Amino acid sequence: MAFVHNTEVILFLQDGCNYVSTTVNDWSDPLPSVIYFQRAGTHVLHVTQAATAKDDALKRFLQLYIKGECSDKSSGANEKQKILKDIIRPVYNSCRRLERFISEQKTSPSKLQKLIKRQMTIEEYQKEFDIDTNLIYSGLNQLFQLTPIAEMSQRPSLKSFEPDFSKEASGFWQRTIGSDIIGTWDKFSQSYTQLYNSVEPIVLEFLRMRLCAPDGRSINIYGFLEVTRKYGFPVEHLPTHLSTTGQSSTEEARAEITKMVIPLVTEFSSQEIQQHLLVLYGWYKGIDRKNEDAYQQRANEWATLVKESRTVTTKSEEHIQAEKVDNARRALSFFYQRFMVIWRIGSVARETFAGVSFPGKPRIRDFIRLVRPLDFANYSIVIGADRQWNPPEVYHFLSELV
Repeated sequence: MAFVHNTEVILFLQDGCNYVSTTVNDWSDPLPSVIYFQRAGTHVLHVTQAATAKDDALKRFLQLYIKGECSDKSSGANEKQKILKDIIRPVYNSCRRLERFISEQKTSPSKLQKLIKRQMTIEEYQKEFDIDTNLIYSGLNQLFQLTPIAEMSQRPSLKSFEPDFSKEASGFWQRTIGSDIIGTWDKFSQSYTQLYNSVEPIVLEFLRMRLCAPDGRSINIYGFLEVTRKYGFPVEHLPTHLSTTGQSSTEEARAEITKMVIPLVTEFSSQEIQQHLLVLYGWYKGIDRKNEDAYQQRANEWATLVKESRTVTTKSEEHIQAEKVDNARRALSFFYQRFMVIWRIGSVARETFAGVSFPGKPRIRDFIRLVRPLDFANYSIVIGADRQWNPPEVYHFLSELV
């Protein structure tokens, strides 16, 4: 099947997307890299439509470029022309390469030779398609950093990118940036550091260089997609010349982490933890869960009782109940601190937790709502500290996680 295309830029991109889509659908065992390239093509089409809208001169320029089989290596008259050429070229090259791949499969004279030929070339083709896909996302990242493009009235929706990301990367973007496809580096880096803790300065600098627009402040979904495709998420494997540590996700490592995760899950469902939760729910009974001030006031009452119980000869029922609340506070805090430590070990741990849907956002929100006011009251009333309270790291971590 030959790649026949129009020279008008939008029609050319539509032809390219249709060609790849038709070809992949005809295969019982398609190349994964071709499917990723197909996804990239749909993003290119959407952004290019916005970039060339009401710009007939740019359309004519690109039409001549496509007509010349994308062989002109000159930069173009302006930055937008240069970037669009850099995006269109890998689209053209990949479609031609796919055409050649199909042709080579048909010309092999026997099934055995066809199989050998396929095995000899498939790895090479996979790499080439991956390279072109990364070039496309790099170009889209640069193109979207141009103000007129970033401010276009109909940006792609975040939902349209869900198939391109892992659950962890997609979830992080949604929690940190929200539903927009443009965000700020400050917010991204702060959330990234709080969530993944011991982030080396070199990793943050590497991400800043790859994600940030020239203004040094804004980032967009295409740059994030390019980085996660190349290095995964969170970025744990930098290019060799930048990496200072090495990690491997072997089956042995997975088994060891599972040994840590399963007891934690089992513990949370135990009678002891359930009893601790019931004590805390009971302490705040009748208070509107959205009224943070009322929760803090009730926590302050608890702290006063705890402080009194250390000096009275005979403890009242309220003192005894306050001690149960204190035991519950300590047990749940310790539990979530252990969860944080294991979660931060690496991607294997996070995948294992995700696989059992543990501990779940509602449970995490309950912990923050119930225990955080108690920790503050303990610091300010029981301990009597007069310095500003710095919440334990676990609260920053869990807030970013939900």
